[in-house]
Amino acid sequence: MNNDWEFTDLTIRTLCYAINQNLSKHRSWSLAWMKEWARDSICAIDRLNNAAYYGRALPIKPYAEGFMPLTAILCHIAYTKRNNDYLPKTIDTVIAVTNFVKFSKSDSASSSEIPDSWWKECGHRYVQYEIEILKPDIIVTFGKKTYLELGKVLSSMNNNKLQIMDIRFPGRIPSEKSRPIRGRDRLCWIKDILPLTSRIESPSESFVSWRMTRFPGYFLDISKALNIF
Repeated sequence: MNNDWEFTDLTIRTLCYAINQNLSKHRSWSLAWMKEWARDSICAIDRLNNAAYYGRALPIKPYAEGFMPLTAILCHIAYTKRNNDYLPKTIDTVIAVTNFVKFSKSDSASSSEIPDSWWKECGHRYVQYEIEILKPDIIVTFGKKTYLELGKVLSSMNNNKLQIMDIRFPGRIPSEKSRPIRGRDRLCWIKDILPLTSRIESPSESFVSWRMTRFPGYFLDISKALNIF
């Protein structure tokens, strides 16, 4: 979770929830992280804040690859459309990112195998507390289950000012790699969306490549759902 937020009177605070920590060994991209954490238990316990502090890729794959930051920018635009379209210089300084479920099974990281009791416990034990402390204006949920479980948490918090934005999880889009974009969609991608990537801080060291520009259709769908361009 980013603990170096830059606040001004105009700051719009955004909290992004991915699904669950997926550190099982069958995920090849996580092996380097796991080996490093095995040598440094302190770093492992506070790995999200440590990654942010040292300017490295956060160990949440859709964040490290740029999907979550660019989506957060689009959500910022939707939120601020009626308030002078304020955007921070870099999105990374005004958002927090974490997982709703803080762990996964040792033999499988599949979100479909998360027991309902884990969602309930994490919502009660962690998520409610995170929202109370961070006081976000926008919460972006990735995945329908995350959105539904967050609704259960918020129902007991009486916070009507929060803007909740339900976004499809980016891990489900390999088939969109070759999706053609033409005409107005292509113009929107080149003119309106692609330039927004300059507002994302590229980590000085990363274990994964930034792939967001290979899936313009994903972000076009988000912009259409948010009705911002």
